Amino acid sequence: MLAGELCSRNWNDGIRRNMRGTNINDWNPPVDEMLVQFKDSGLIVAVGDGGNEAGMANLKDNIPLALDGKTIMASGVYSDIPVTSWNSNLGFQAIASAAAAIEGEFDLIPTGKQVIKTIEAALDAGAVEGITLGQRENSMNEIYETRGVDGFSPYVHAADQDKLRSTLIQMKIKAML
Repeated sequence: MLAGELCSRNWNDGIRRNMRGTNINDWNPPVDEMLVQFKDSGLIVAVGDGGNEAGMANLKDNIPLALDGKTIMASGVYSDIPVTSWNSNLGFQAIASAAAAIEGEFDLIPTGKQVIKTIEAALDAGAVEGITLGQRENSMNEIYETRGVDGFSPYVHAADQDKLRSTLIQMKIKAML
């Protein structure tokens, strides 16, 4: 099973909390139960960027408190392989891109331009940047982008994808994959 960006009950009180420490049980159904039920049936790979995602409980001792500085948000649901990334999109892209590269299917690895188009399409359809909630007053003096993903513009994400793509191509050429 591959899971990620799926908010999990926390290990302290079982409540699903976002990075702000807000209870989001009414917003997020208990989909993390899939990982609990799947345990011992196969391999669970989980991708996370903040530590409140299902499958990140393996790392709970290293996950910080929520942004309010007092609320435990760390996942209470374990995985076999927790994959961390500065943002979950990149974590998933790395897994999928590596699989494509191993098979020599480089055309399946997204380019930076494709990443920009995908993010822009999501934003145009109503997605809201999660750190700032799309509000300039939440941007910490404009340190964080209000239109993007995890506080960064689509162009930052595109650059990461281009680096990932280039690295995988070079690794395949050098028989490192």
